[in-house]
Amino acid sequence: MYNHIYYLALYFKIKKKVLSMNNYKKSKTNFINSFSLRSKFVFYGLIVVGVLVLTFINNLYFYKHVEYYAKNDAKQLIALLESELNFCRENRVSQKRYRDNMTSIVETFSKYAYYNDELLLKSDENKILFEKYKKYKDGVTASNVEISMPYLKNDKALIYKIDVDFSYWGLFFSVFRSMTFSLTDIVENFYNNEPQKWEVYFKRSRPALGYAIFTFFLLWVVRRRFYQFSKIEQILNALDEDNALKIKALINPNNSIPN
Repeated sequence: MYNHIYYLALYFKIKKKVLSMNNYKKSKTNFINSFSLRSKFVFYGLIVVGVLVLTFINNLYFYKHVEYYAKNDAKQLIALLESELNFCRENRVSQKRYRDNMTSIVETFSKYAYYNDELLLKSDENKILFEKYKKYKDGVTASNVEISMPYLKNDKALIYKIDVDFSYWGLFFSVFRSMTFSLTDIVENFYNNEPQKWEVYFKRSRPALGYAIFTFFLLWVVRRRFYQFSKIEQILNALDEDNALKIKALINPNNSIPN
């Protein structure tokens, strides 16, 4: 009789503890699931974040490449002009030919050097011989090259200034345009009755589209694996419940303990 009461008290104590542990596990599982790949909000949110990060890295690398080559092209231009200046001084070239040669070099550079925005050439009399201004909508990198020619008859060197500015605000805007298929350009051209440059839009957004496909596939595979592990966990939990029932049967083989 006393043994029966003892086992009965033990059973209720174990049952209470198991119920509290199960409730804790359920609340913990529900909390974790709300921040796991089971949630569609988390799944698609991670896709957006992944595409954003990869597109940012891609655009950062591209515009840093533009910044480097803009500086390098400007230095090459200065080297050509200094070489031409020395040639004209050594060969006693006329002032007119000297100006024409320098202007021709700068003009040719402006046509074939891709990464140049503002280019200004001034004569030895401080007159503008050549001027070019070009601004890209992205506004990430902006190069500015100003050159002043010295007199041929003195020993002064070429005076020049090279500025290449990098804008992180412009970089973030370029990422937005890449991820939205140049939505701002489409709206602007629509209201201005200008033709849409679909080929340009596609080339600009092509990396972001590729990153979206890659990120979706990667997270889809991870999500499937996550579901598989969840199924295994459910099976293990079910096995634990079966073991608990077996323990209950061993404690009370006559099933006299009330539920």
